[in-house]
Amino acid sequence: MTQTSNFITQVFSKDKTIKISTVCSNGNFFYKIKEPKDLYWGLFCSSIAFFDKEENLIYHNKSQYAQFGLTKTKEWEVVSWSSSGNFAFFIERNSTKFFQYVLLDLVNKTVSKTDLKSIYEDRWTTEIFNKLPQDKAQEVYYKIISTPNETEVFDYVLSLNLIDDKRELIKFLEQYYYSDFKKRLRQFEEGNFEEAIISGSEFDNFHTIVPDKLQKGILEFIGFHKWRP
Repeated sequence: MTQTSNFITQVFSKDKTIKISTVCSNGNFFYKIKEPKDLYWGLFCSSIAFFDKEENLIYHNKSQYAQFGLTKTKEWEVVSWSSSGNFAFFIERNSTKFFQYVLLDLVNKTVSKTDLKSIYEDRWTTEIFNKLPQDKAQEVYYKIISTPNETEVFDYVLSLNLIDDKRELIKFLEQYYYSDFKKRLRQFEEGNFEEAIISGSEFDNFHTIVPDKLQKGILEFIGFHKWRP
């Protein structure tokens, strides 16, 4: 395996200030990215491919992108690793609406995906739309999803004069923010997670990986949109 410093790369090719490391803690696995695309108002995503230290391809899904910004404090992180370095977690999407959480077992070359967050999100979104005037529902929804922490969300909802009875909405928000799934999800997002939290969880459903081949397009041949590092 080459030096860890070789796996520090710029997120944007023209911006030298934003850099990330693409190698896991044990040095056995790393990933490559391409120039990020802005899917919607700062929702930056990139193609991603995972390799072992011999540079054998483990995972690549050519129809999906990995999302930057796993947490508010990790604005440009695209992958979080388990404490052993043998598992990688990231968010995979091809649009602003549909996304999945992806957990890779890099040693056994298997993958587990779930979109369970949308179940809770759909429930409280429906509750908002049912209780608000149609011309205000979207504004409130975007306010909630852009608010950085749970306390501020609850304070905002309680302040809404447009809703008389907020009990059902609060109940669904509690399920969304404080469910066992959400607690585990925070651990995956923060990184350095223990593998014991996987067993019996929503992510304990692994399938053999069949990676898509990395194909070079015309832009890569002329020096643009190359895989990095």
